[in-house]
Amino acid sequence: MEERLTQDISREFNPRDAGRVFRLSPDWSKLIETFPKLNSSATVFRGHHTILCQCRKFPTLSQYDEFAFQTGGTRGISLRTDHWSEAWWYHEEREGLMCPCLEVADSMGQGIFKLCYRYPENAQNDMPMIYDLVHSEGDAWDILHLRRANTMDCLSQHRAKPKRFQKSLLSIFQEAFERSAQLGIVVSKESLSVWDCLPPARPGSTCCWLTAGGNKSFLNLQVRGFHDVELSMQKGRMVAVFQDQNKIPALSLLEPDGIELKSLRALKSRHH
Repeated sequence: MEERLTQDISREFNPRDAGRVFRLSPDWSKLIETFPKLNSSATVFRGHHTILCQCRKFPTLSQYDEFAFQTGGTRGISLRTDHWSEAWWYHEEREGLMCPCLEVADSMGQGIFKLCYRYPENAQNDMPMIYDLVHSEGDAWDILHLRRANTMDCLSQHRAKPKRFQKSLLSIFQEAFERSAQLGIVVSKESLSVWDCLPPARPGSTCCWLTAGGNKSFLNLQVRGFHDVELSMQKGRMVAVFQDQNKIPALSLLEPDGIELKSLRALKSRHH
């Protein structure tokens, strides 16, 4: 039965503009083993009002029950594989080209991480491995709820209240850049936690995102989603945890070891 399903999907494969939705087989070990083998060029992780892009293939992970994880130095990742429900195959524009990507989402259609391809032929060559992960194929309604769950309306964002932390975050990234300091970051949501060191770079804005990073790691922030911040000192380093309106942590910034950032420490007097 599974072999016939794979053959049917393969024979009918014809990427549509809106994409296709594959319901994933709940074989976590197989999924964890396969994703690093795909010839993707970048991995994107979705947090609450944050997106972390790492220009590298999906990492090789260890597994413990429903958790997949990797740790090493100042970089690490932890994923809840039991939240993986479906994979959305679609094309997006990057540098004037329509490039394929495969986004893994939960049962509510909210994206968890995305594998991006630079060349369509690489994606096409990976399709047999992707088919092998598929339990069944979704329909147009699945595409609709994925698009609604993961597409942000920039116009509505611009009509929202002033960006409370916009100037503060701009100052923090700018000071880190001027002092050549790497900020520690933690992007989190229920289904994942990713931590890394953000290379110093001048921050910029694209649509309603504040973007910083470089050297194959980029952090994109939807600053309007941040409603509060909690501050603490950890071994002499200031830690700022930005939260959304539901008090859910969206982003943690860690002061560089041995470097005091005035802009980060000013958050205490400015917002508390």
